[in-house]
Amino acid sequence: MKKKQQQEISTKEEFIRQRDFIGAITLLEHDKLLNKENLQHQLWLAYCDYHNGDYDKSLEIYNQWSTKPNADPILYTYKACCLYALCRYKEAYAEAEKGPKDDELSNRIRFHCAFKLRIGVAVIDYHSKLTKSIPDQLCLAAHQYLKGEYEEAIQIYKKIYMDKKYDALNIYLAMCYYKLEFYDIALDLVNHYLANYKSSVIAQNLKAAIEYNSTGNYRSAQNLILSLQELSKAGNVVENDDLLKHNMTVFDSDETTGSHNKLKVFSSLVDIVPEAKLNLIIYHLKNDSVTQAYNLIKDLQPNNTKEYILKAIVHCLLGQQSEKNQEHLKKAQTYFQSIGASTNECDTIEGRQCMASCFRLNGLYNDEIIYLESVETFMKDDDDFNWNYGIALAASQKYKEAEEVLMRVKKEKYKMDQVYLTWICRCHIMNGKPEFAWNLYISIDNHLIAISILNFIAHEFYRMGHYYYSFKSFLFLEKFSPSIENSNGKLGSATGVFYLLMSGKIHSEKLQEVIHYLTESTTSSFQSEEISKMIKVFMKWGKENG
Repeated sequence: MKKKQQQEISTKEEFIRQRDFIGAITLLEHDKLLNKENLQHQLWLAYCDYHNGDYDKSLEIYNQWSTKPNADPILYTYKACCLYALCRYKEAYAEAEKGPKDDELSNRIRFHCAFKLRIGVAVIDYHSKLTKSIPDQLCLAAHQYLKGEYEEAIQIYKKIYMDKKYDALNIYLAMCYYKLEFYDIALDLVNHYLANYKSSVIAQNLKAAIEYNSTGNYRSAQNLILSLQELSKAGNVVENDDLLKHNMTVFDSDETTGSHNKLKVFSSLVDIVPEAKLNLIIYHLKNDSVTQAYNLIKDLQPNNTKEYILKAIVHCLLGQQSEKNQEHLKKAQTYFQSIGASTNECDTIEGRQCMASCFRLNGLYNDEIIYLESVETFMKDDDDFNWNYGIALAASQKYKEAEEVLMRVKKEKYKMDQVYLTWICRCHIMNGKPEFAWNLYISIDNHLIAISILNFIAHEFYRMGHYYYSFKSFLFLEKFSPSIENSNGKLGSATGVFYLLMSGKIHSEKLQEVIHYLTESTTSSFQSEEISKMIKVFMKWGKENG
């Protein structure tokens, strides 16, 4: 009997050594009825459930045994670990406080809970109690990772790796390099780990994230996660794992059928996967639901670059909605500057774009251009970058460069936006290409935007001496909205066309076209007498000059 029991323990431990927690759970569940009152057996089951990502199940076992008489206080620490993994930080902290006071694990979980709950004094206290032991140093590295201090975390991991060749350190280092956008290094580390642990969910998921962010190949990223299903002995791996389900949704590029699914998945995971809340905010921003995005982010205290940038963007959009929201613009400037001026981010692409955005909100376009120009090589295919850079150049009257940059914008939604149309038309006009601006107006389907752009280009044409196109623009405007201003614009433009012809800058066909339209308008215009006189002058000059 004793020999048989030893074989069972050996088999269970072998499963755990191979990180096959499903296998270990299967074996332990098989003997569950025989050992339901056996504390050690139940603790092993809870341990395997925890490492398999089933934190609720693990917590259930710890809850059951922690209420028994003379229960070991360490069970409260184990409960805290489960609650922390479930992002229930307040409950985790409360349970951890019941754990052993001089225990390293208890101190570590209190340290992380205090950091998540922003209890500054407690963080300092627990930090001071961390030892030079490997678990405590790993805890410190994780803390620095969460603070966005990736270089510091890397130094700790490398130091530990010098003494202990723990395979998991490859993943911890890869996560740091991934955050620093050193994707090649991160991928090498992940592949090294996967050579020994092919079915690792964390590693395969990280590899998919690297693929997605480094190449933009969403299909390849999805296939990497789906490959876990082939290696799994369980049911639907993706559906059963919140992190995988979340990332598969992120990788979904279908903006039509996938849109509702993203809202559903991100909403359901807001309190489980930390990134889900941020991605839900991004979802609302992409769908122009700024108020919903603000409601999600208003109470969030930013702790990393992405959170600062999202806070800045939401406040910026709210501030631009109304003159009454100027306070939001000030907050946006503060958040952008926090990243743009920070030591860790000032020389990164995101940091420079943030500083550029801060200058934009202050109307300092030349300073904005300096920062955007420094990252242009890396961002030429990014529509958001081209939009911002192009408008900054145009606002600084660098119309030739602005036109080139704005023409790189590919998204139809952006190209039909009134702000974009206004700036690109101005660039065309200022660069001596009035016909480009006119053809762009003709292509606009939205009637209200078309009228607004027509009114804008009419005055720009006139101001820059493109009288033929200003005549056509005011002619159209007069039909849509009869007014003295539009009629005067039309007649002034007609006179301008006449003077251009006299100076030899245009062909006579242009004036003939103007005379044709003026003749048509003599019957309906209140300025018919003035128009008739103008036509006679034009016709007389034409006869005298052939």
